[in-house]
Amino acid sequence: MEFILNNMWLAWLIAAGIFVLLEAVTVSLVSIWFVPGAVLTSIISIWVEDIAVQVVLFILLSAIFLVLCRKFFKKSRPDALDDTTSKLIGKTATAQTDISDTEGQVLLGDVHWRAVSDAPIEAGASVIVTEVNGNLLTVDKK
Repeated sequence: MEFILNNMWLAWLIAAGIFVLLEAVTVSLVSIWFVPGAVLTSIISIWVEDIAVQVVLFILLSAIFLVLCRKFFKKSRPDALDDTTSKLIGKTATAQTDISDTEGQVLLGDVHWRAVSDAPIEAGASVIVTEVNGNLLTVDKK
């Protein structure tokens, strides 16, 4: 234990390695924010011996990297789901079952979708997609 307390820089580097491994396993940007915080804290710990100060620095640095990286990722990554579903609006589908305001199913391309409509639509009718809400299409008779 005394070895670790005397070599906190090494403990912080080991923590950074653990965060890298954790991120490699999850691949969802959960722990990547802690890696630069741990590395910088490792460097700072050479001059700052108080462990409480090091922990506070680690938390602050990790939070800063979280905020900076989130801004970067939000700008560089389009929202693929919204882009895909918005392309469905205006497409023609075929009612596979009778469609009411609470239930129904349509075939759009080769995918079956849950569907609803303000007016009743009989099975086999051609419909147009007017709205997408998750996996639920709102349709009107063509």
